[in-house]
Amino acid sequence: LKLLDTVRKLRESSYKLSLYLRNDMGQPMVPDDNWLAPRFPPIGEIPPGDFQTDLANALQRRPEIQLIELDASRSTLDLQLAQNQLMPQVDLILENSQDVGDPASSLRDKSRYGMEAGLMGSVPLPRNKAKGKIQATRAKLNQFAFKRELQSNKIGIELQTARNGLEISSERVKQ
Repeated sequence: LKLLDTVRKLRESSYKLSLYLRNDMGQPMVPDDNWLAPRFPPIGEIPPGDFQTDLANALQRRPEIQLIELDASRSTLDLQLAQNQLMPQVDLILENSQDVGDPASSLRDKSRYGMEAGLMGSVPLPRNKAKGKIQATRAKLNQFAFKRELQSNKIGIELQTARNGLEISSERVKQ
């Protein structure tokens, strides 16, 4: 019964493949049964795997982890900005002036070259906004750490599941 079901599925797959498999004239072509291998190719032993090494490689290559890291670095920059907004502000101001061009009066007088320099400082008194931003950003960074740990655990489970599937499939072929 299982053999007949498998033969039926093989033929159905052949018919579906004929949508893409064409002869020289461009007509659909159903694959011939003699195209199949007479038996399964020899299956070698599954190479031993080191879970920790595989997990470390997967964590470096998976885009989910990289996206979380990018979001965390963006939040780190937001934290630095909020901390900077708590600090006093100091501005250096330089101005210079000199009349140029044709004389403006019959006395042919122009003002002398002038330069002014100044230093202006301010301390942000209502600092609640910056403090709130710091707290919110630190909470976000903690959230990213938890997301990264959860995603790492998910990737580890995917690796274990894939290895288990490989071992079960190998046993099935041997049987």
